[in-house]
Amino acid sequence: MTDSLLAGQTRQLAATTKDAAGNTLNGRAVNWGTSNPAIATVSTAGLVTATASGAVTITASSEGKDATAAVTVFDPKVIPAFIKPFTEPADLWTTNYHDHDVPKEFIDNNGTYVPFWGEPSLLGIDGHEGYDWRLPVGTPLVAVAAGRVVHAGDNQPFACPILNNQIVVGRSVTLEHQLPGGIVVRTIYAHMEQVDVAVGGNVAQGQQIGTSGGRGCALKPHLHFAVWRMNGASASAIDSYGWSGPGQDPWETKPEGAASISLWKPGEAPSLLRRFELELPTTPGPFFQLTKVRFQGLRDADNPNNEFVEVTWDGRIAPASVDLSGATIRNAGGVVFTFPSGTTLSAANPSIRVFTGSGTSTPSTLFIGQATGIYGNLTDCVRVLNAAGQPRGQVGWGSPGCT
Repeated sequence: MTDSLLAGQTRQLAATTKDAAGNTLNGRAVNWGTSNPAIATVSTAGLVTATASGAVTITASSEGKDATAAVTVFDPKVIPAFIKPFTEPADLWTTNYHDHDVPKEFIDNNGTYVPFWGEPSLLGIDGHEGYDWRLPVGTPLVAVAAGRVVHAGDNQPFACPILNNQIVVGRSVTLEHQLPGGIVVRTIYAHMEQVDVAVGGNVAQGQQIGTSGGRGCALKPHLHFAVWRMNGASASAIDSYGWSGPGQDPWETKPEGAASISLWKPGEAPSLLRRFELELPTTPGPFFQLTKVRFQGLRDADNPNNEFVEVTWDGRIAPASVDLSGATIRNAGGVVFTFPSGTTLSAANPSIRVFTGSGTSTPSTLFIGQATGIYGNLTDCVRVLNAAGQPRGQVGWGSPGCT
C-alpha cells in the first residue's frame, strides 16, 4: 500500500498474518520497522508518526515473512501539487499579488500590501486575494491539479468598486482538490471568456477548463487565480506560493486567517513581475519615448534583471533610424544610465530594453550592470531624456513619485 502524511501526523497500520491457503493466523507476533526514522517512526503496535518530508518504507515482519507500506511525508507548508494554469507568455505581466496583510479584496483598506516574500510592495488592490496575470482574451486555461468542479459559469451580479460600482457579471470556474494529509483546497479561475467544464464533473491535471477573458470586475483582460483552504463549510484565502518572509505570516496570525502552502511543482510557479506601460502619444511628437518600466519581481535585490526600462521608436514621425547615443535613463535614487554610442532604433529594431543587472548586450537589449535592483517597490520615478536633456517620458509611483 501507499499513503501520504503531513509532518506531525500519525497513522495506525495493521498487519494480518495468514497461512499459505490464506487463512488468518491468530496470536502471531508482528515486528515493525522503518527504513528511515528521520522521516517516519513506527511503534511496536504499528503506529506511524511522520516527522520530516521525504519517502519511507514501513515494514511488518512475522516468522520470516514481510509486508511493506510506502509512506510519503510532506511539510504542511510545502506540498508540490500544482502546474501552471496557462502556458506562460514570454513577457508575463503580474498586476496584483496575494496580500498577506489581510487578504480581503475590496474590504481591507489598511494601506499595507505584503507579498509572500515579506517585502512591502506598492499597492495594487489592497487586500487582494490571489494573483492577477494579464493574458490576452482566449488564452487556454487548465486545471492546476486533478479535482472536482464546484462552480462553472456566470457569477452573481456585483457592484464593482474599481468600475465606479457598475453592476457587472463575472464568469469563473472553481475546482476542489484533495491534498495529502486530508487538506482540501479550492482554486478559482476568474474573468473567463469561455467555460469548458460543468458542475459535478471531474477534471484531470492539465485539462483545459476554458479560456481567459475580461468579464466582470476587471479593467483589462486577465486571469485572477486564487486558492481557498477549506475548513468544513468555511474557507480562508491562502497563497499558492506559501510564505517565506521574515517571521510568521501576518495572515496566519489573524483569527480568520490560515497557513498558506507552497503548492507549485518545481519549475511550475508562474513568474511574478509587475510593470507600468505607457502608450505612445496620440499626436506624434518626439522620435522615441519611454514605454515600459518593470520595477518589481521576486526579490529584486538578488535578481536585478527582474527590472527593465523600455524605450520605443515612433515610426509615425521618426526618421528610418534614430540615434540614442547620449540619451539617459534616470531614477529618483540618482542612478544614471547613458545609452552607448551607436545605439539606434528603427523599424527593424523598434524597442530597446535596458535591464538593471548584467548580461550580453544585443541591438534590442542593454544592461546597466548593477548588482542589485535599483527601482523602488514603494516609490520611485523613472525619466528618459534625449542627448540634449529633453524629456522623452517619465513614470512615477508611490509618494513622492516624480514630484
